[in-house]
Amino acid sequence: MPFPWDNLILAASTLGAALGSAGLTSYLNRKDRAAQTERTDASNRAERQAAAYQAVVASAAVVQHNYSQRWGKFDDLSASQQLSIRSRGAIVSAELLRAIADVQYRGTEAARQSAEVLRRAALDAEDALEYGSADEIQEALENFAAVSRAFTDAIRQPTAPS
Repeated sequence: MPFPWDNLILAASTLGAALGSAGLTSYLNRKDRAAQTERTDASNRAERQAAAYQAVVASAAVVQHNYSQRWGKFDDLSASQQLSIRSRGAIVSAELLRAIADVQYRGTEAARQSAEVLRRAALDAEDALEYGSADEIQEALENFAAVSRAFTDAIRQPTAPS
């Protein structure tokens, strides 16, 4: 009886096709998983960036409120009330600076630049409230409010992530 070469060739080609199909399927699955991971990473980055922007906007609003308390009838308050407002001011200012640092790390170029301007405006307002004249305080507070609005505008503009 002759050797069944036909059967051997058929079995080998079937095995080769099965292995090739499994390899191709595995390759396509890896490619799909990599694309899904990339989409998930991009989505997570966008969420962290939005959270950083939101923290700056919220902190700036709280700082603005604290500044207005300190500028309002601050001198008419008792020493303990003044200390309380200053203590809260130190806490909210620290939160704003931390949020700005997060934007410096995660934000777009426009957001980073605007956040830096906001940081400087906040420090200038703090200095003016502690050491400035009435005109200097008024100017610094108006500048802080304007820069805060400019930051909000900067993060709303559609820009490509840096």
